Amino acid sequence: MTLPDALRPWAATLSTMDLDLATALGPLLKDLDEFINAATTTHPHRGEPDGFGGIGLKGEPERILVSEWALAEHFPHEFLRRAATGELLHTTPEFTEPHRKGQAAVLVDAGPDQLGAARLVQLAALIVLQRREPELLLGVLGDEPGTWHPADLKRLLDARRATRPDQNDVKRWADTVDDLWLLSGPRLTSPRSLTTIESAWDDQGATAVRVELNGLTTELTLPARRHGIRLLRGNLRKPPKKRTGAVRFPSFPGAEKVLLARGGTDRELVVLRVYSGVQKVHRVPGRLLAAAQVDKRIVTLVEQDGVVRAHVIGNQLKSLSRLGVPADLLGIDPEQVAATGLAPLHLHDGTVVCRWNEKWNWWVLEAGERPYLSEVAVVAPGNHPADEPRTSETPVLFGPPPLLARSEKGNRWRFDGHPDIVLPNGARPLGLHLFEDNRPGIVFQEGLIVRVRTAVHTRTLTAWSGGPAVVHPTQPWIAVQRDDGRIDVGHLGTGERIATMRGDA
Repeated sequence: MTLPDALRPWAATLSTMDLDLATALGPLLKDLDEFINAATTTHPHRGEPDGFGGIGLKGEPERILVSEWALAEHFPHEFLRRAATGELLHTTPEFTEPHRKGQAAVLVDAGPDQLGAARLVQLAALIVLQRREPELLLGVLGDEPGTWHPADLKRLLDARRATRPDQNDVKRWADTVDDLWLLSGPRLTSPRSLTTIESAWDDQGATAVRVELNGLTTELTLPARRHGIRLLRGNLRKPPKKRTGAVRFPSFPGAEKVLLARGGTDRELVVLRVYSGVQKVHRVPGRLLAAAQVDKRIVTLVEQDGVVRAHVIGNQLKSLSRLGVPADLLGIDPEQVAATGLAPLHLHDGTVVCRWNEKWNWWVLEAGERPYLSEVAVVAPGNHPADEPRTSETPVLFGPPPLLARSEKGNRWRFDGHPDIVLPNGARPLGLHLFEDNRPGIVFQEGLIVRVRTAVHTRTLTAWSGGPAVVHPTQPWIAVQRDDGRIDVGHLGTGERIATMRGDA
């Protein structure tokens, strides 16, 4: 990989990335390096004065060279011009560095306040500081104070903490090292603290950040969103495009802890047990239309010869053995349905309710009865799969029971006992869960960017952006389709990856 000349100082670290990713990160690295140099040069007084070390363009008036004052006497207009344009020469003071008992170290706030844009700055800062201090150490607030490790990009990217550190945590770490850099938000302070807050946005998220060090501030432009997402996920090199299988259209069908998806054909159902990681592919006798995990069995609706039937994987259900409905009565084109995501399905007392389109109400199917459209607009599982599903005749978002939010005026969602939450125009709600301080939050998607909004703040789930996403109705889980074909399941609060559905199973 041949890097541009401007990026050669960081070639050792950037060699671990694709060229396009390293080039995209380059402007942020260069601007941050110049800012850190300016901030530490302007405030170098960490040791005792030790004479003068050279000539520069900045300094107090008493350090202007004698030759410049001679210019002021004989050519005053030229002196004024050079003073106005910053061209006057000054002597540059030198200082003796205090003796360091240990190595330089970087302490990182990896809590929820520093997700997204701030993490990109931390990544760039680690690269810049690692060039200045080759033996740099890395610590993460939330770990045991003093547990330093060699600075490493992967270690930083893997460092995610669900709790917010406080100033006492910083002090305990600072006591274990002499030369400390702190990378955090403005809540935490240290003698050398690089703080970051978002400062500019577009309809997709943050585009710039404001950083501060030693009393100086500047605004930095972030890399393009697609590159930023790759960096934060740790995908420093593009995976091979060759795919040996396929999984498509992930869905959490109910309260059970499973993820369902379509396989490579319209007759394949892929099932992932989230906790155990066990993955199986089931082939059904017809076009697969709808599926759900019901207790210890999987109930599906398949179409054969123009008739929609129930097909049970596992212990059979007698009440469904005689279920058969002509597809024409349901007003659907089975081939079109089988080419999209799995239709949602719920089962209660031998009655199947399903929906082919979010704009329609739910169909009620029962053996020996003519199917009909119910007045129910929303269905969600109860506390247990055997419970009667929770339903509503108006648009609502169901979370873990009894949490729910009612839609008002399109983008506003109203809660009982909690402040309203207003989503951006065009946002697509994915789910509802409890987040920090037991506050309800709505998970939503704008384009391919996933965010969580509570009544207090909005944060971007960078690790779970970039592909179609779904949220579990009762567990704080999210699943997203990746570019290489796999589907990752993660925790909404901690950002931890819990399981992966593979396309080659």
